[in-house]
Amino acid sequence: MIDRKVMNLRKRMAAGGTCCGVWLGLPSPTVCEILADSGVDFILADAEHSPFNQETQQHMLMAFRGSPTVPIIRVPWNDEVMIKQALDLGWGGVLIPQVNSPEEVRKAVAACRYPPLGKRGWGPRRVANYGRDEEDYKEVGNDSVLCIIQLESVTGADSVGEIVCIPGFDWIFVGRMDMAGSIGKVGENNSPEVWEAVRRIFDTAAGAGIPTGNAIQGMTPDAVQKQLDLGCRVILLGEDCDILRESVEGGVQAFRNVMNSREISITSG
Repeated sequence: MIDRKVMNLRKRMAAGGTCCGVWLGLPSPTVCEILADSGVDFILADAEHSPFNQETQQHMLMAFRGSPTVPIIRVPWNDEVMIKQALDLGWGGVLIPQVNSPEEVRKAVAACRYPPLGKRGWGPRRVANYGRDEEDYKEVGNDSVLCIIQLESVTGADSVGEIVCIPGFDWIFVGRMDMAGSIGKVGENNSPEVWEAVRRIFDTAAGAGIPTGNAIQGMTPDAVQKQLDLGCRVILLGEDCDILRESVEGGVQAFRNVMNSREISITSG
């Protein structure tokens, strides 16, 4: 049976909706299983910077079976083989990094869509339930995939007016760290030049009705509001590594504070 949760999310976002999700950096089916029913709309696994091989990815995807959460993966590169393998495994969408020109956008779209919209090769093994739903998948294959591009250079921002006119992709993410690097300012992702480029992307995409996301994260109301104020409709709440680290470090600090108070109390007594 074809899972229609991706199509439902695409329709909701195309109608002007907002969604939320978390980054996934740990190659763990257990973490996926925990997140799958947490209430987020999507998870975004980062295969560009994390050690996700094909077998691990398949095990991770099994943990999402029956879940309402859409699994998305950032592939390592704008490569049609990597994109095809990810989609055939059953990822509901791909985030494609370093897409910084109209030509690169067209290449990304072509890898995600079957002909005549693109040139994705036919071979949907797992995503078509190992052949059981192949006929159904022929009908919905193009509609059941999120194609998300990541603009990560100032030159990409310069071309955004042309990019938003290219059909076939769904969302735009902005990569501010690499955007800073593209103008020789590594690590200065809050520089005025970067923010000017980011705002140009967001404003142009909003005018074209294309949802955007940014790498600002946080699970507080203020952090969510900051993303909304920027024009984001794809809201990132955090990353599994950060959530785990910050939670444990917060607990350790609470423990130290209590113990220090006890020691002061004992000394004072």
